[in-house]
Amino acid sequence: MKVIWTVTPVGYQRIAKRCPSCSVKRDFTPSGAFRVNSQKKVLDVWSIYKCTHCDYTWNISLFSRLPVSKINRDLYGRLMANDGCHGAIFCL
Repeated sequence: MKVIWTVTPVGYQRIAKRCPSCSVKRDFTPSGAFRVNSQKKVLDVWSIYKCTHCDYTWNISLFSRLPVSKINRDLYGRLMANDGCHGAIFCL
């Protein structure tokens, strides 16, 4: 008998860490936006998380020094447009 599982996320992943602005441990949630830095033919991409209390931002690296030729064109376009729907894939 073969069993096939389908896993579906139910929401965004909160990350608890010390917030420098609040000076206490707080939950950080994805803002739905990305920061992209491109130098020559390589990309750095970060997901932007925000403190749930004060909106202090924290960047989590998704891709670091990734050659542009290695990234899917559709994904690249969505990251450049800050497509929050697609970003949900990375923020779980």
